[in-house]
Amino acid sequence: MKDNRKRNSGHFTILWTIIIILLMGIVIGYFMLNHPYFSLTNVEIKGNKTYSIEDFKRDSKIIGKNYFLINLDKAKDNISRDPRIVKVELEKKYPNTVIANIIEKVNIAYIVNDKKDKVFIDTLGNISQDKGEGNNENLPEIVGVNTDLIKNTSIFNDPDIKQIYDNILKYKIEYSELNLVDKNNLFIVVDEIKVDLGNKKEMDKKFEVLSKILSDIKAKDIKIKNIKLSNVSKPLIIEE
Repeated sequence: MKDNRKRNSGHFTILWTIIIILLMGIVIGYFMLNHPYFSLTNVEIKGNKTYSIEDFKRDSKIIGKNYFLINLDKAKDNISRDPRIVKVELEKKYPNTVIANIIEKVNIAYIVNDKKDKVFIDTLGNISQDKGEGNNENLPEIVGVNTDLIKNTSIFNDPDIKQIYDNILKYKIEYSELNLVDKNNLFIVVDEIKVDLGNKKEMDKKFEVLSKILSDIKAKDIKIKNIKLSNVSKPLIIEE
């Protein structure tokens, strides 16, 4: 009889423990899904040029919603409808922040065509006379691209140009001119320094070396007029 009472008492204790845990879970869950502390109110945007936080708030339709309930995929679809957006990645930062990494369709360089007209190259490598919404005054010039051969297509379909531009992005090279006229004597102008790249061989290595040289020049405040990377294993730096 005593054993049955103990057994029943033990079962009763376990049952109440389960009920209490469930109730606590419900209370905590309700709190997390309804308390303003977990409402998305903060936005961090990276990579934007013209796309503002106000644009994001309007398009994403997630501001003010619960951190645990928002649908980031749907928000990405909403943002991508803006014609300026090439790519967007979203991530949440606990407890009430969303971070947006954006690539915008903006003009990144210009070309002077055979008619002496200035045409623009956008983020996707497309060429047009569309000035876009950004500032075009300080855009770098790309010389040696035949615009007649690349109508209705991207200059990045040329793997050599794509490789060079990918390296420019990777190492954040701020250049004023990229000259592609002579395929064996390519060069880029960076901070008024002519950088001879030679031909397309070992282009990734050349930009890696260039990035290190530019960092060194900046740190030591050296005045340079020419960097020769045609032979990337033996770079030559010519001071003013």
